Amino acid sequence: MAYELHIERKHHPLTIDEWNAAVSQLDGVRLASKNTSAVNPSSGEVISIDSHAGTAEILLEMGQWVPCFHFMHGQVSFKATENIQSSRDLTHVAAAKLAFALGAVIVGDEGEAYDW
Repeated sequence: MAYELHIERKHHPLTIDEWNAAVSQLDGVRLASKNTSAVNPSSGEVISIDSHAGTAEILLEMGQWVPCFHFMHGQVSFKATENIQSSRDLTHVAAAKLAFALGAVIVGDEGEAYDW
């Protein structure tokens, strides 16, 4: 399983309503639609996966929306991308803005804090 980072608050968990409101205020991030589809390049088959409530997508530079943030149990989790420490990484930028808007912090799976 890939290493994940989490947007969370220490003393009171995030609510789905707070999360949805924060996402709606940020350009380049949106709540995911009911499902995500992709085409298998080998077979041409369209594969669809239902989105979980609170899943947010990020807009990549090439104009494609991809699932990135997942709300569950009062926190938001996302994968630590290869360039996650770079302030130019789109996931980094969005996560930092969302954490700030929610009065939350970003922590890793091992409990380390990230101060972006």
